[in-house]
Amino acid sequence: MNNRAKQLSYRILEKLSRFHLEIPSEMRGVAQDGILGVYLNSEPYFNDSVLFTDVGMYLFQSEEKWEYLQYEEISNLEVVEQKEITESIAILKKNGVQVYLRILGGNGKLRDVWEVYRFLLRITNQ
Repeated sequence: MNNRAKQLSYRILEKLSRFHLEIPSEMRGVAQDGILGVYLNSEPYFNDSVLFTDVGMYLFQSEEKWEYLQYEEISNLEVVEQKEITESIAILKKNGVQVYLRILGGNGKLRDVWEVYRFLLRITNQ
């Protein structure tokens, strides 16, 4: 497992109340990389969840529909809404495709999206 990713996850992601080290068994079968944890935006597990691994993220829309994004594919990150209400990170991939990552937890200036953004900035060296 990527040691740097594990350290960043420990220092940043594991402090978030919606981030869990326990992974639902259904998600474990999808990931091919070293699993760091899962961020649960809502119940049930698969709706709008993000599975973080040491080399990328699985963005789940449902149990059947998900997208894999490697950290090395990321060319730019941007939080697109006002600081106190933001729920999304715009991720520009190196191939020009833009993906939106929704992170719904936290309140006001302490929204979880800012910590996930910080993790992604560090893991991609931006």
